[in-house]
Amino acid sequence: MRQHPRRFRFSLLATLSLGLASVAIAANEKIEFPQVSQRANVEQRVGITDVEIDYSRPNKNKREIFGGLVPFNKLWRTGANAPTRISFSGAVKLNDKEIPAGEYALFTIPTTNEWTIIFSKNAKVQSAADYKQEDDAARITARPVALPSAVETFTIGLMDVNGAAATLFFEWDQTRVPVQLRTDDVEQISKQLEDAAAGTTSLDPQVAY
Repeated sequence: MRQHPRRFRFSLLATLSLGLASVAIAANEKIEFPQVSQRANVEQRVGITDVEIDYSRPNKNKREIFGGLVPFNKLWRTGANAPTRISFSGAVKLNDKEIPAGEYALFTIPTTNEWTIIFSKNAKVQSAADYKQEDDAARITARPVALPSAVETFTIGLMDVNGAAATLFFEWDQTRVPVQLRTDDVEQISKQLEDAAAGTTSLDPQVAY
C-alpha cells in the first residue's frame, strides 16, 4: 500500500530525530566500564588525625610480583592505573620521619631487603614517568616482611590503631611492608585549647573517651 507523502515525511523526521538524540546522548554521557584493577579508598582516624588513601588494587594472577611485574630498584606508582594518593589532616611521623599535614602522591622503590617510600608534594602527578625528585616532601625506608601465604590483591591499609599510633602497611603476594605511624596530637589539641580559650571554638566532650 502506498504511504501518504506527508505521513512518510513525518515518519522520516521522527526516525532522524531519534537517531540524532541517541548520538547526542552518547556524545554527552561517559560510558563507564569496570577496571581490571579496582579503585579503593581507605579512611582512618588515628588519634584526632584523619588519614585517607586513594589507590587502585591490581591482582597477582599467578605472576611473580616483586622482582618480576614490579622490578626491584625502580620507581613504582604503588598500585595500578595512577599513582597512589595519601593525605593527613595533621602532621604525622612515619618511622620517626615527620610528614607535614597535606596531600601527597605516594611512590615506592622496592628492593629485596628495604623499600624507599616517597611522599611527593605534587599530588596531581599522573604517572611515575612524571615524578620529579625536587617535589619530594619526604623519603622514608622500611623493611619488608615475608608472609606465610600469598595475598592475591594489592592492599594498603592501617592496622593496630591504638590512640595516636597505627601501622601503615603495603601488602601483596608474600610481602608486607609495615610503617609505624604516630600523630602529633599534642600540637593539635593545644591549638584547640587556645581557640577554646579565645572563644573561637568549643571543646568536644567526647575527646576524653
